[in-house]
Amino acid sequence: NRIAELNSGEALPPIRKMMSESGLGRNILMNCIKELEELNVLESRDRSGIYLADCNNVPEEQIVDIIACSEIAYMSESQETSYTRELFYMLLHQSAQYGYATRMWRISYYAALSEYQELIEKHKIRNAMLVLPHCNEITRLFAAEKVHYTEVLPRYYPEKGPAVIDAPDMVPRQMKYLYDHGHRKIAFIQTVDIGFYSLTDLLRREDYYRFMSENGLK
Repeated sequence: NRIAELNSGEALPPIRKMMSESGLGRNILMNCIKELEELNVLESRDRSGIYLADCNNVPEEQIVDIIACSEIAYMSESQETSYTRELFYMLLHQSAQYGYATRMWRISYYAALSEYQELIEKHKIRNAMLVLPHCNEITRLFAAEKVHYTEVLPRYYPEKGPAVIDAPDMVPRQMKYLYDHGHRKIAFIQTVDIGFYSLTDLLRREDYYRFMSENGLK
């Protein structure tokens, strides 16, 4: 989770501090660091520390920028077990396995569109994963700047281009499994972010009510 808070070339905290914060032993942490070094995600520097690999000397086409769009503290230390942080770590790990260097950025939900523009220009972004973008204007900007991007869990219906969203029939499949195994009292439990609904959340709920109605369940 600490890695998700770093930008290219920044240092991790000392091992002792990471042990204290995580509750993990030295051997476990060192094994994780070794694995990430082999994937070129981290690099150790003698008498200096452990750093997120610097992308400055990596060919442009091998750099992927993972951007936490509409960030409202879901990448903060207080959310260390959140799904989004786990998703970021998975994206970083998978990118490294395919030979890409990664940089990670956070942009507030309340930020002006110009902050995305400045990020693209300052760091010469050409390949990006936009995580939880909240409006089409963000992707239109990246398209206008000729950035190759993929939307990851957008909070609206994507206009075009590659996107990672829920499988369309995920909820009906789960509910059919329960129904086929004799369950007739099925609850839908959802964490609601007041004033910040996403298309995915709404579609899940709609699928739930449709299945209950079609099968005559309360």
